[in-house]
Amino acid sequence: MKSPSVSELAEHQIIIGDEETVDPFLHELMLGVISGPEPTANGTGPTLTKEYQDIGVVSVRNNDYYDDRLDIEGILNCGGSTYPSWEGCDATDNSHYDWTKSDAEYQAYIDGGFVPFLRIGGEWSNEEPAHDFKGPQNAIQEANWIIAANKMVERYKNWKQKPNAFTYLNIWTEFPGKHFWDRSNPEFLKFWIEAYKSIKSAHPELKIGGPGFGAGISVKVAQGDGGIAEGFLKELYAQKIKLDWFGWHSFGSDPTVYAKEARGYQDLLNGTGAFTDVPWAGTSFFADTEVFIDAYGNGGAQDGRGGEVLPVSTLQGAAVLTAGWISMEYADIQGAFYYRGNDQGSPGSTPKKSKPGQDDSAPGLFTSAGEYKPAANAFRLWSKLTNNYKTLLTTNIPVDGTDNDVWALAAKNSSGGVAVLVANTRNQDTTISIDDYSIGTVYLVDDSHDGRIGIAMTSSTISLPAGAVALIEL
Repeated sequence: MKSPSVSELAEHQIIIGDEETVDPFLHELMLGVISGPEPTANGTGPTLTKEYQDIGVVSVRNNDYYDDRLDIEGILNCGGSTYPSWEGCDATDNSHYDWTKSDAEYQAYIDGGFVPFLRIGGEWSNEEPAHDFKGPQNAIQEANWIIAANKMVERYKNWKQKPNAFTYLNIWTEFPGKHFWDRSNPEFLKFWIEAYKSIKSAHPELKIGGPGFGAGISVKVAQGDGGIAEGFLKELYAQKIKLDWFGWHSFGSDPTVYAKEARGYQDLLNGTGAFTDVPWAGTSFFADTEVFIDAYGNGGAQDGRGGEVLPVSTLQGAAVLTAGWISMEYADIQGAFYYRGNDQGSPGSTPKKSKPGQDDSAPGLFTSAGEYKPAANAFRLWSKLTNNYKTLLTTNIPVDGTDNDVWALAAKNSSGGVAVLVANTRNQDTTISIDDYSIGTVYLVDDSHDGRIGIAMTSSTISLPAGAVALIEL
């Protein structure tokens, strides 16, 4: 496909305004991914350290390796007949711990220069070793789990090669859900709060949060139904626990989903909007609680998994993902972790392929063969913008406010330079102009460009191919 070209009349005009007033910064933790750089259990793919570095991944959240590396299930073993074995021994005794796999994965983060977003909890499924355990099953196991969690945090917080390597600690993922917790919701809330209090007391300098409310809950919160998320905060408020950060999962094929859900959760925390009747409304009790989307990606908006999904192996899917990232940046979110960095590529679980190495139905930024998908190249533009232009500027997003086809994010640097990230999510070419600015250099991701090399321009109007993503320096 040809390079961007000059057009006499643009369909979309991007209007750049002043600094964003609510949160005027691009956050580095918006450049997070889940899983990797090491391959998954039994995976055939390569280690992706250099690839992650190339596209600018800042942080990795440990989840969905399909084994128990960096999980308490694999770390603490009391020697019982079941797996995992969390009772029948003194969990304070270091002889019951095996750190071999967890140390190796954590070291991979450190060697790659990635900030760990350390998640303590279970996996969706385990291939190695195969088991169906769904979290602690009784009070004894809960107590031992919390002891092991504190040991894990202490070990990796003060890791010999990189002390103080992380700031944020993530307790659990995707609640409620039988894949991770098969007991009642009240039992989980009690357990989670006990874990939070214990770890926070031992490590007060860390920012601790979670629990990663599932995408279905997020849809309801955006609609004004607080449900279990409201119940979770009510319990924290009753115990006067001021949560450091609050996290949820969001999946949707409409980029506006992320901002709508963020607004819903922020209203829930603030006691505003649809949630003025919560006990903490008007108290600013959770005013300092940061918000994270600790798992997101393209998908249906109904339950977070079903419905139309635009694969990130396609150009249009990468554009939709970029529009979602833009939506989150304008939604006052401190960090977000894309699901996922690497494809699984494991025996019996390899996604359908249209050609060798091309995992069309899988969400990874890279194929199981380590090849770049369009979304990986788009991610590189996100990081280039974040690294070089720190201050967020307002734009008319979606552009012209008339449809969701074209999305734009503008930012400036300390020298006054301005750049715009643009995603054309439509399936046809379009033209854009940028009010009061001339276009200098365009970094384009389309069928013919991977965004690495800038294309010099001397115009205020360009055409963008269908599904293209562009970083435009003005």
